[in-house]
Amino acid sequence: MVYYYNSTMRRRRPVGRKIYTISYLLDKQPKAIRKDKNYQLMISYLQKASPLISIRFNKRCYSLLNNAVIKPEHLENFYRTYGLPKHPFFPLFFMIKRQYLINRENKKIERQEYIDEKMKNLPLHIEGFFNLLANLEIKYNRAGQNPVYKQTIMAKTKKQVDRYSSFGHPDWLIFMDDYFASLTGQYERIPADTIDRLSACFILKCIPDSINSLPGHSQIKTQYRSFSKEFHPDTGGDPRLFIRVKWARDYLLDNK
Repeated sequence: MVYYYNSTMRRRRPVGRKIYTISYLLDKQPKAIRKDKNYQLMISYLQKASPLISIRFNKRCYSLLNNAVIKPEHLENFYRTYGLPKHPFFPLFFMIKRQYLINRENKKIERQEYIDEKMKNLPLHIEGFFNLLANLEIKYNRAGQNPVYKQTIMAKTKKQVDRYSSFGHPDWLIFMDDYFASLTGQYERIPADTIDRLSACFILKCIPDSINSLPGHSQIKTQYRSFSKEFHPDTGGDPRLFIRVKWARDYLLDNK
């Protein structure tokens, strides 16, 4: 009897599917893992077990390894499920990666606590104005969200919040000009007079109680006198800032 080989029946690996190996797993690990005191021991285990290098495993197995979710008491089931040999490399890898993930999460918590504390220590008028801006975007966002606010204003790094802490009033004015440009570019429905009103309030540090309210006459005049002394050209101030302060006063008083 003659058997004919049908080439169309060959099983082929689907194009684009990744091949997951121990080498691939280690190549994808962050460099910080190499600083672990047990890393070199793990590598030595791997080098002494050449068959381990040739092991292939699926995406699910790779995910379990990479995320270090297998606890020591579940290792036997892990080996059996994915046809892996019982080898000291695996528990050591899990231990190293798990410690790395714990350290990373602790650093993330510490960073967020640092950012939160710095944000709390910003001037009160900045905090109040930030709240207004968050609510303003929610009002005009169809999903009731504030993505521009979160992307532009909410500090995500220590560097960003430290930069906020170093700002003087002129720096904040530039920052808010850029923010309003981003906001109006995203939401054309926001009335121009709303932006002008909020900008004028911010220039004079007269933070209103709500988006549509205005500060009182006495507050506007008091803040104007304070800033006019600081920015008036005759006293060595910046004429451009003085012009903005005068515009803010006139705008708010004319719209009372």
